[in-house]
Amino acid sequence: MSDIAEIKVYILTVSDRCSRNEAIDKSGPKLEERLKQWDSRVKIKRGCVPDEAKLIRSTIDAEYKEQNLILTTGGTGLAKRDVTVSAITPMFDKPATGISTALISQTMANTPFALLSNPIAGVKGDCFIVCMPGSAKAVMEYMDILCPVLSHILDIIADNKVPVTTLHATMTSDANTNTTSSNNVHVCPHKSGKINNIERQREHGTAYRARKSEWPMLNVDTALEIIKKEATGKTTAKVLKLDTSPLVRNLRDTPFGCIVRSDVIATEDVPNYRASIKDGYAVHSADGPGVYDVICVSEMGKSPSIRQLKPGQISRVTTGAPVPEGADAVVQVEDTELVLAAEDGEERQIRIQSRVSPGTDIRPIGSDISKGDILLPKGTKIKSAEIGLLASQGITDITVNTKPRVTLLSTGDELVTLDTDQLQYGQVSIALVTSRYYATVSGRNYSFFGRLFPIYHTLHYDWYSY
Repeated sequence: MSDIAEIKVYILTVSDRCSRNEAIDKSGPKLEERLKQWDSRVKIKRGCVPDEAKLIRSTIDAEYKEQNLILTTGGTGLAKRDVTVSAITPMFDKPATGISTALISQTMANTPFALLSNPIAGVKGDCFIVCMPGSAKAVMEYMDILCPVLSHILDIIADNKVPVTTLHATMTSDANTNTTSSNNVHVCPHKSGKINNIERQREHGTAYRARKSEWPMLNVDTALEIIKKEATGKTTAKVLKLDTSPLVRNLRDTPFGCIVRSDVIATEDVPNYRASIKDGYAVHSADGPGVYDVICVSEMGKSPSIRQLKPGQISRVTTGAPVPEGADAVVQVEDTELVLAAEDGEERQIRIQSRVSPGTDIRPIGSDISKGDILLPKGTKIKSAEIGLLASQGITDITVNTKPRVTLLSTGDELVTLDTDQLQYGQVSIALVTSRYYATVSGRNYSFFGRLFPIYHTLHYDWYSY
């Protein structure tokens, strides 16, 4: 690996139409994506200019002293407006004709039209410059060729002697070893295309397999982002019925754990009546302290026997019960005193000991949820609280995204099927491989080789929102 702490890269898209926002730049983002996969140390800057030689040269002049690598895309063909190659070639302090030749010869294996492109590479100052075609497919093929040797090229240009000397010593050692082998095969660390590695191992044996993977290691966050990017937008709508019964037999058919596909709108106010916050007495706040007749009782789930309270009248109310019309406040029971009780134990007269202001201890209509509010925004994951909200509105059908499905494919010579009577030394049952993972992800029944299953009871699908 190169000793460069931060690899500064400038990607220049050369296109008349992209510079005028008449077309979308596809090759520039592909280069950026591939570079980030190649090495986590890259710091990328991008630009776009029309097919004008002066603008191309001035942009390179402005950037090459600050960059380790400049990649241009576009303008390498034979059309009259393709001027990138003729503009940049005279700027090189040293051309890299071997790299240019390799780019053409190796891409010709994929398409004969590679001959129509004129990629060039060279060095200006301490910066390596490569001019590529404007095709997204072409730049990815070129990067597959360049990436295995790119660190070494940058080390040579930056005069980083330690990694360069170490690699050259390894090459010499490999060459000496290979000349004494029966196959007389030279394995060069500069050469590590995936197909070449496979073919070399197949032809000459395991001893000549690649010693290092040409594919960069991805951290978990990066891998999840790739999965999210590929999967986003590929769900379909599904209507599920809300099941609020005490025993839910199968979570597969309920909205629990699903993602709301579109905004769920409240269909009614909560509360849909003025509710008392405390046990106490509904009063006219203007009446103030004094002794009052209790003319009715209002309890949860029941309508008050008298709907309209007149000044000088009070009603006993329980927590959450409707406040009779006319009353504009509730006095908590702690601020009262019994004056007279009836034979049946109910209160007849109560002394109010404190003065309250209008609205005291009353929940207004719609104070929790107003009709027309967004109850659950699009993308919400449905859990226990969301189930309660839906039930409070009487919503029984909810449109959700279908859950992602995962296929487990277990491979390896050590794997044997479930019907094997006894495991031999070194063998592994497919059940031990797949079920252990499934138990981690799902928390439900085991799933075995090749079976599709939806993911349940896990945070792994939280990203699957839209």
